Amino acid sequence: MKKSFVLFSLILLPLAAWAQSAEEDFFGEDAVTVTAAPVSTADPTKQFSEDATGVRWGGTVKADSTWQPGWVGGWPGEASAQWKDGLAYDLSTILFVDSRPDKDFRFRLSLQTGYPFTKDTKNVALDPAALPAKSTTVSTPNIKVWEMFTDVTIADAVFLRFGKQSASWGVSYFYSPGDVISLTAKDATDPTAQREGPVALKATVPFPGLKANLTGFVLARDSYFNSTSLPTLREMGYALQGDILVGDAQLMLGGFYQQDNAPKAVATLNTGFGFLHVPGLSDVNLFSEAVFSYGSDVLKGEGERTITVGTTSLPTFARVTSWEKTIYYTGTVGASYSNDDANLTLRTEYLYNPFGYSDKRSVLLAYNTVLASTADVYTSGGGINSGRVYGFGDAATPGMHNLSTLLSLAKLGGVDRLSFSTLWQQNLSDFSGWVKPMFSLDPWDQLTFSWGLSVVYGDEGTQYPLTFQYRNAQGGAEGTQRVTLNIGVTYGTGKY
Repeated sequence: MKKSFVLFSLILLPLAAWAQSAEEDFFGEDAVTVTAAPVSTADPTKQFSEDATGVRWGGTVKADSTWQPGWVGGWPGEASAQWKDGLAYDLSTILFVDSRPDKDFRFRLSLQTGYPFTKDTKNVALDPAALPAKSTTVSTPNIKVWEMFTDVTIADAVFLRFGKQSASWGVSYFYSPGDVISLTAKDATDPTAQREGPVALKATVPFPGLKANLTGFVLARDSYFNSTSLPTLREMGYALQGDILVGDAQLMLGGFYQQDNAPKAVATLNTGFGFLHVPGLSDVNLFSEAVFSYGSDVLKGEGERTITVGTTSLPTFARVTSWEKTIYYTGTVGASYSNDDANLTLRTEYLYNPFGYSDKRSVLLAYNTVLASTADVYTSGGGINSGRVYGFGDAATPGMHNLSTLLSLAKLGGVDRLSFSTLWQQNLSDFSGWVKPMFSLDPWDQLTFSWGLSVVYGDEGTQYPLTFQYRNAQGGAEGTQRVTLNIGVTYGTGKY
């Protein structure tokens, strides 16, 4: 395999403008971020529908199975490569019920469930004496409240939403450092998926004459409601967001504060170039996010030492500390291009992460420190007291410079139901990455066949070879699955 790749040179935009967040708003429908170019020129204040439509229901569903055999521990043809077989499947749904009895009130409930349909929890008691002689396991239904909120409008001027809600910030496609609301990060393999949000009070005031909105949030972590004492106003998170449409540009400026978290200022821009009247540029969309934080929510690893986990010796960070209290810049810049005549869509996006590492060794140390912390055998030595355990979120994006690209071609070879796509992700700091070219065929409206492969490159101990570790039934790592065949079937269109 030819182990080379193109490095894109992208220059971060001046932060003189900000973008509108693409989220499901008070009386509107779900909207995904940066879905096509050119950018929509919809007035953001027109998103508040006043139609009373009664009760409706629907949802999204994932129903697919994929055969994933491949070579583990080496490249095909190498003596170290082992052929491994596996079957992946996904069966999950988010079901919603939405009622709007009149134009000033709305209620929405969304439930998430999926296979396995039960979850096993070990019997745990605060008092060890209360435990039975033999530990028991309790099975509970795998059902989760995804959303539950009410919408109220006051004098057609103020729109309120209270409850658990999806309310993500940001305009980027693969990464979204500007999203200070959502509880989970974006999944690059499914970037338009709805992400879970917190319990919050959200208030929006539209300014139709300016084509602008002002939105405030009061946010509560789920953990606050599991406590024996009620949360206080001091513990809440507070966010303020202003967005405006200027020509083809959607601009947003926001801020976030919560005790024990790094304060953040967020600016985003999403714009097309149709106003330039230059051939070709009308199909290009540019988007960018910039975050300025005072300190960091992730921990920093320093030094190196060896820790034994089970029977394995792992090199880990010698200590984990908090980042210094100073201002840090995190940012993305990306572009999308759409050509209807060629049935082509291209998106590429660069992420600068100041809390990542610029060397290969630190990525391995971060990965192993998470393993040691999970096994409860890691204790930080010296340095600043971090106040918590080094976890997955601290090592989720270990690279300082990152790049993701997605190429999609529809109606391949003139065949309406045949398409092709390639997802390519890279850690430009440790020179690792993976690429996934796939073909898809829809012989019937509700059935899709797909086939292709995934290729993981980079030195052992770098980000993506570590990410794509093959694990046996006991959870032990057997090596990187360098080349994987993906042959799958998707049942249904994904919405009902």
